[in-house]
Amino acid sequence: MPTISLDTALFIILGAAVLVLAVLLAVTIARLNKLAAHLPHSQQMQAEDGDVIGYSRDELRSYIGQQNHQLAALNMAQQRCLNRVGLVRFNPYDDTGGDLSFALALATNEGNGVLITSLHGRNNTRFYAKQLLNWNSAVSLSEEETDAVRRAQAL
Repeated sequence: MPTISLDTALFIILGAAVLVLAVLLAVTIARLNKLAAHLPHSQQMQAEDGDVIGYSRDELRSYIGQQNHQLAALNMAQQRCLNRVGLVRFNPYDDTGGDLSFALALATNEGNGVLITSLHGRNNTRFYAKQLLNWNSAVSLSEEETDAVRRAQAL
């Protein structure tokens, strides 16, 4: 069985390390180019060969200020979104099989939204909608509806 000298083994290990580092460098350059493509072109300073070489502090502050403004607008819009969901499936009648009826609560973070209930029977299905304000309804809620509201509130 041939043996490998210490110098040869060290050469192989160093060669593999250089190869790994070259791959990591290529991935990093690709990610930086992708990031630079997302920045506004008007704020990029170009070298003679077209590469992005940097930004002034004022340009970066302006860009960050714009991003903060957009983030604040998104946060305000998110507050009005129905992002709390609670679902309870149940069987309200003895003569039907399966949990085909449901109570579905859709609400904002503040608890404003709608509660939709479906009662599925053998011959018909009924739907009801109740308004939610601050996690409460002006109309009395069934046990399943209350549970759906609680599940939405717990998120």
